[in-house]
Amino acid sequence: MRAWLLALALLLLPTRVGAQAELIELGDGAFAYVPPNTSGAPAPLLVLLHGNGDSARGMIASFRPHAERRGIVLLAPRPYARTWDTIYQVTGGTRRSNNRGRAGASIDPPRIQAALEALAARTPIDRGRIGLAGFSDGASYALSLGLLNPDLFPAVLVFSPGMAFLPREARPGQRLFLAHGRGDSILPFRVSAQLEPQLRERGLIVAFRRFEGDHVLLDPIVGEGVDWFMDGEEGAAIQ
Repeated sequence: MRAWLLALALLLLPTRVGAQAELIELGDGAFAYVPPNTSGAPAPLLVLLHGNGDSARGMIASFRPHAERRGIVLLAPRPYARTWDTIYQVTGGTRRSNNRGRAGASIDPPRIQAALEALAARTPIDRGRIGLAGFSDGASYALSLGLLNPDLFPAVLVFSPGMAFLPREARPGQRLFLAHGRGDSILPFRVSAQLEPQLRERGLIVAFRRFEGDHVLLDPIVGEGVDWFMDGEEGAAIQ
């Protein structure tokens, strides 16, 4: 998993000038959005991973106003099944896979790779500013994938994760924005509360955004995460 992501960083070079404000279909259910204020220059990129049963379009809709405000390209790939491969494997295949058969581990990284390559062929990306973001199951997957690939994803944003597959070693100084509602009735708040000290022990710079709410992707919290990604604020702890 790590090898292809590191190699892919070399592909994310400016390839064509002329960004368009449109939702771009990249194949295999992946979509991208290039806001008009990127002006064809290499732009920062957020890769968005949706939750179980949600959609790539829905993730882009949640982040689009803030992408337009800050000039960020959005990419939302789609998992092979209803949720991401590692999550599917851990749950024992109990979540339905849209009649595509069982999705085993490591089936989704090539799909993410293909979406990244397709996007890189259409619009210039600032390879030094790529973030990986996810909500719910997508947050759990983003946390695992992001920590395994710190060279490609120096910043990771996770909103209401339910589990974590942490590597034994992490890259000290990698930045992470962690947000979770105290009243989450789907994936309990305590998951993130327990994760925070573990991440700090591994040397990550963590901004922990606690908020009053359920299992939701709130627009103000998304905006805070996007600003954190763009402004480079370390944020020891956000109440």
